[in-house]
Amino acid sequence: MRSNFVPFGSIMPVFAENYKGNISGSRFAPYLAALLFVLALTPLAANFVSFHPDERHYTNGAIFMMQSGDAISPRTGEGELRFKKPILTYWAVLGSYRLFGVSALSSRLPFLAAGAAIIWLTYRMALLLFASRKVALTASMIMASNPLLMMAGVRANPDMLLALWLMVSASGFLGIMLSVKPSFLRYLAAYGGIGLAVATKGPFPALVFATVSMGYLRFNPWRRVSWRQLFHLPAMFLGLAVGGVWFGAVYLLHGPEALVSFLGDHVGNRIGFQWIEMLGHFGGAVASLSLLFIPWLVPAMRARSGLRQEVWGGSGDRSSAVEGFVLAWAIAIILMSVPVSDFYSRYVLPVTPLIALLLAEALNRKKERLPADWARKFIPLIALLLTLLLLAALAMRMALDSDPFAMGLIALALLMLLSIAATERKGFDASITALAAIILMIPLALFLLVQPIALPDQGSQITAKLDQLGLIGRGRVLFLGEAKPAAKLRIAAGLRLDLRELDQPTPEDVARSPVLILREDKMAGVDLSGMEVVQASASWSELPLSALGKARKLDDLREILKQPDQRHFIAWRREGDGAP
Repeated sequence: MRSNFVPFGSIMPVFAENYKGNISGSRFAPYLAALLFVLALTPLAANFVSFHPDERHYTNGAIFMMQSGDAISPRTGEGELRFKKPILTYWAVLGSYRLFGVSALSSRLPFLAAGAAIIWLTYRMALLLFASRKVALTASMIMASNPLLMMAGVRANPDMLLALWLMVSASGFLGIMLSVKPSFLRYLAAYGGIGLAVATKGPFPALVFATVSMGYLRFNPWRRVSWRQLFHLPAMFLGLAVGGVWFGAVYLLHGPEALVSFLGDHVGNRIGFQWIEMLGHFGGAVASLSLLFIPWLVPAMRARSGLRQEVWGGSGDRSSAVEGFVLAWAIAIILMSVPVSDFYSRYVLPVTPLIALLLAEALNRKKERLPADWARKFIPLIALLLTLLLLAALAMRMALDSDPFAMGLIALALLMLLSIAATERKGFDASITALAAIILMIPLALFLLVQPIALPDQGSQITAKLDQLGLIGRGRVLFLGEAKPAAKLRIAAGLRLDLRELDQPTPEDVARSPVLILREDKMAGVDLSGMEVVQASASWSELPLSALGKARKLDDLREILKQPDQRHFIAWRREGDGAP
């Protein structure tokens, strides 16, 4: 009896013969979607046009680790210990900082790379499950253009890493289910992925998915796996060690109080049982798993009925087993989303690659492939949206500085848009790739639109002023204001600045600090007598969308953009008047 898990090497000659000349038949096909993803998001990742509030925890923590040499104990911007999340996300940022230096791009680079890895893994899983490069290319393009993956790719937080490790685990469990004699690598992926997920987000989501996967493999009616085949003690112990080593180290170094802080964040502060909210969260999770796939979901549903045997080589049990596994994971993520105190669409990200696999298989059915006219319905609509965004970006540039480089970039984006729209008529692969590429252009267009408003960010402006005044290296700098600008400042200054954040400083705190950075509204509550004061930054706390919408001509736009609503000031003592 042989395994039904299709070996990669045995299907390569089929692809070379059947798909010669098509995108899916190219040797670069496994990397195309990942490359488009990275190219589209790098401009956003390299700047603080957007900065999610959670990012500061991991960038601050990594910088403190570099400054202190303690890579076990994360700290907040105030210098306090923070054990609300496990260590792996901190280490990802820390490793990137050590390799590439401290910057906005290096803060996000591990997560951009993890997104590319998810896309590549999606391609590989589709190839192994369906033995079709067309399905694999489609799945990778669906995943690359998923809004949740795009958002996670430009955020330094655990979402992307958690999705990657759970994707690795899912590939392992599927391999165990579909193989007569699974290899050690299948078990290592299944249980090692769970361990890495625990080290990224904690035990709760990872162990739920592990329990669901093991229960499904053991009791599903199509491809049941015996307990003996399901358990692999070396891989399970390795996963346990990977997931638990940091918790053990923290317990030894800081005692049980540190773990109580972790439990409070994951259970006490996260779980709520208000029925109205729970119904809303249920609807939000279901909507997130469907609406974010809209360009692909509708034609896939049309092709869903029948023809199952065609792709699966006559094995209906195999098809049902895989579909049931995906459904089990989808139900698990929905149920986990229901009792949380606050639901965010990003919570469902770990399941999206599996859904992309099923959508890709449906879109590639012989009798109902994605029709060219379907792509032509979506591509012009998205192209129109992008054109409006790019023209708005052009108007913004004309109102501000007419920067030739930026305006050239906008013109290049418009040419790219025309090129993509022209390629969609050249066959199935081209339609799939064009649709994904044009969706991936949306972040680039948004970046070009908001860049002149959002950049340079507060951190870059304040750092430039500190350098101009020669104040870096004068001792500890006290920051009074919001946490996000402080985190941006810490990144912009790199390791040159000993920065501490305080919301309500005492007179003694102020007296001990030779340099203060204050948001404008904080100045009235601080005694700045005997200190030099100068404005360091002017920026928008939020995009002035309502005001911009009222602009009728370029002069109106110029006036609005020259009146930012948030300012920071630097106060310092002259040399010789230093803090005691």
